[in-house]
Amino acid sequence: MGCEEPADTRVEYYTKEDAQIDKIDSISILYSDSAKVRLRITAKHMRNIYISDRAAQEFPDGVLVEFFEGESTPQSQVRADYAFRDLVKGEVIFRDHVAFETLYGERTKMITQQLIWNEYTRILETTRFVQISNINGELVRGYGFRSSQDFKRYELGIGSGRKNIDKFEKEIQ
Repeated sequence: MGCEEPADTRVEYYTKEDAQIDKIDSISILYSDSAKVRLRITAKHMRNIYISDRAAQEFPDGVLVEFFEGESTPQSQVRADYAFRDLVKGEVIFRDHVAFETLYGERTKMITQQLIWNEYTRILETTRFVQISNINGELVRGYGFRSSQDFKRYELGIGSGRKNIDKFEKEIQ
């Protein structure tokens, strides 16, 4: 009896599929390049998902992604109620109450229901309805949007709105 191995009495709490998901609470992830912070991701909950040859991160309860452009403070950010990051494709899909905004100058803000960010090209885009506004009271609405992650220049698909014409003429020259 003393030399016998005890019977395995462990209770399995996870299924095989659950074992491939890491659940993390209250996260803040910093990404850096050449000792400079380039990106910060903050979320209440994150799931790392590993299924076959696929690796992903899911943010089921919202996410904040802040973009740094050589500064110590973020220059632009994206907030969403949900996000899914495909680590193989290098693509993040933000969904549900998505807000993309600059944190300097005119404080331009774009809101939509879905936005896709390609980490490799550093481009954010959607084919969905968008509304873009700034602190000067300019407002533009339309379908389709494409921008660099610093939000300095953007393209709008079919749209309409009000914009300061004098300033607009200077911008296009």
